[in-house]
Amino acid sequence: AFHASLHGFANGCRPLLFLDKVPLKATNEYKLLVAAAVDADDGVFPVTFNVVEDDNYENWVWFLMKLRIALQYHNYPLNAMTFLSNGQKGLDAAVAHAFEGSHHAFCLHHIMEEFKGELKKGPWSQQIRDAMVEDFTRAAEACSIDEFNASIESIRNISTEAADWIIASKPEHWSDAIFRGCRYDHFSSNIVDAFNNWIPTKKEGSMVLMIDSLRMKVAEIMEARREACKSWEGPLTPSIDYKAKDEITKAGKLTVICSSETVFEVRNSGIFVVNLANCECSCRRWQLSGLPCMHVIAVCNRIGRSFYDY
Repeated sequence: AFHASLHGFANGCRPLLFLDKVPLKATNEYKLLVAAAVDADDGVFPVTFNVVEDDNYENWVWFLMKLRIALQYHNYPLNAMTFLSNGQKGLDAAVAHAFEGSHHAFCLHHIMEEFKGELKKGPWSQQIRDAMVEDFTRAAEACSIDEFNASIESIRNISTEAADWIIASKPEHWSDAIFRGCRYDHFSSNIVDAFNNWIPTKKEGSMVLMIDSLRMKVAEIMEARREACKSWEGPLTPSIDYKAKDEITKAGKLTVICSSETVFEVRNSGIFVVNLANCECSCRRWQLSGLPCMHVIAVCNRIGRSFYDY
């Protein structure tokens, strides 16, 4: 772990780390374990990596314990951490061992592929399978337990076995309605796949050359992003500003009723309560993503405040 990466993560990134094994193309002799974050523009931000012979529980524990020590040197609040991984090969237990009290989300893409495999065993048409996959996605992105239950019941109306499979897959690790950590709208650990394109195949046979190619790539990325951000305008990064503008478009159709100076009712298809003092909306999107939702933006428009203040 290079100092620039640890310092950048501790001082400039959200407390979210993606863990994964990167398959090497040229050799099966080594595995590359990776912990990466996302920067303010949601670009992959390398934090640390490790070459091992196998991605088993023991190696993940060693890797994560070293990461914990490194972050402690930077006075990082470890109990605020959220990890996102596929949870396999002992990784679930390793995270709990090395970072007790942290939150661990499972990669939705990985679970979704398993679910699709289960559906192929059944008698349903492709159209019905696609409908169940859509309900699964809605269950993962649901912000309330009612929304989650409605999506599961929609699947149960087609197949009790499929619904039971989903419940057995530990939705407390992948559904926003139940998960207690904060993953800022990131559902997949596939962001780590970028590492696979950063190592020339001819250098994979040597650990020294492999690590040096990663060192050069980290330096190259940091320099390129330093130059790119000089042209940014406004208080948000481009990718986050794009998300905000989508919410602004939706906010124009909402009705706002003032309950007090800081509490408001926002009405459209339902009624949502916005509390500006506590930075909360009853839809829970504000709390989950860190970005004001359309209900908050509608309130800001109503009282003449800029949502950028929040």
